[in-house]
Amino acid sequence: TQWNPGSEAVYALEATVSSPNGMTDQNTANDALTSNIEVVTATTDRVVLYEYFTSSTCGPCAAMAPTTSSLLTSNNTNTTGRVAAVKYQWDFPSPGNDPCFNAQVDARFSYYGVTGIPNAIMDGVVFDDHPANMSQGIFDNELDIPSLVDLSVNATHNGSLINVDVDINPLADITSNNLRLHIVVTEDQLTHNLITTSENQFYYVARTLLPNQNGTNVASLTAGSTVNVSESKTMTTNTAPVQGVNNTLVGDYIGVTVVVFLQDNSTGEVFQAAYVKPTFTGVNEEDQVNIQLYPNPANDNAQLVLDVKNNEDVLVEVLDMNGKIVLSQSSNPGVGTQYINLNTANLATGLYQVRVINGSSFGVKALSIAR
Repeated sequence: TQWNPGSEAVYALEATVSSPNGMTDQNTANDALTSNIEVVTATTDRVVLYEYFTSSTCGPCAAMAPTTSSLLTSNNTNTTGRVAAVKYQWDFPSPGNDPCFNAQVDARFSYYGVTGIPNAIMDGVVFDDHPANMSQGIFDNELDIPSLVDLSVNATHNGSLINVDVDINPLADITSNNLRLHIVVTEDQLTHNLITTSENQFYYVARTLLPNQNGTNVASLTAGSTVNVSESKTMTTNTAPVQGVNNTLVGDYIGVTVVVFLQDNSTGEVFQAAYVKPTFTGVNEEDQVNIQLYPNPANDNAQLVLDVKNNEDVLVEVLDMNGKIVLSQSSNPGVGTQYINLNTANLATGLYQVRVINGSSFGVKALSIAR
C-alpha cells in the first residue's frame, strides 16, 4: 500500500494480520506490530566519525596499523573524503610511556569503556570492536545513511591561539537534552621513538579537546534554527610530544586537522562529524616567505623561487594530503631571491603541500604532481 505523509513529523506505523493462512487466529495478542518513522524534508551527506584507540607500546596495534592506514587513506580521511578520524594514544601496556597520552584522551577511553587495544568505534554506536573486523562495506553502509545535521566549521590560528567556530544546522528536530559538541585538534602525522614496536609514525593523533574532554553542552535542536559554538585555546610548539601535556603541537599548524562531532552523551550516537584545516591569520608580513613554484603541476622536477629574509637555513618539506613528510631538504642559500630545485621524481601523482621554514619565517604552497 502506498502512503504519502502529509507533513514532516514522527508517525506511528502499525501493521496487523488477521485470519493467518485462512485459519482461526489462536493468539490475537500478537496480531499487530507498531514502529515509529520520522519523515523529514531535508537531509545531508553523513561524515562518518572513526575513533581509534591505540598506543606506541602496543604490539597488536603496530601489527594492525598498516591495514588501518590503508583503509583510512582509501577513504581520503581528514582530507577530501567523508570520513573524519581521531586516534587516541593510551598509556598502556607497559612501560606506558606513549607521549601523546593525556587526561583528555583518557576520558574518551573511559567514556566508551575501552579496556583493550587496538579498538575502533564508528559513529559512537555503529561499530565497537577490534579494527581487524572493520571493512569497507561497514564504512559504505554508514556513509549511505543521511544525516539530519549539517556542521559548518571554520578554524584559524595566529601562531599560538587556535579558534574554532562551528555552526550546527539541524535539518530536523533533535529532542535529546544530552547533546555534546566535541572539538578535537589532531596532528596529521607524528614521529617519535618512545616505542616498544617498529611503529614510530602515528597519524590522526588527538592532541587536545576543546574546551575540554566533556565537550560543549548543546540544547535540543529545532529544525532550521542554527546554533553556534565557538571555542579557542592557546597552544605552544615543541620538538616532541610530552605525556600528560595537552597544549602543545609538534612543529606547527601546517600538519593540523580539527575534527568536530555532535554526539548524544547518553546513548553515544554521533549525529554528524566534520573536519577542517586551520587557516593562518594575523601573520606579520615580515614572518612570511613568499614562494613561487614552477612548473605546477610538476613531473620529475620543480623549482622554488623564494624571497629569503633571514641568513639562516632554509628547510623545505613536501607533505602529502595525510600530512606525511615525503620529501625534506635543507640549505643556506643566503638572503634575497633564491632558487631551490626539488627532485619530485619519486612522488606519486596527486596533491601535496610545500612547506618552507626560514628561521622564524615560513610559507606554504600547493604542489600538484601529474604524470
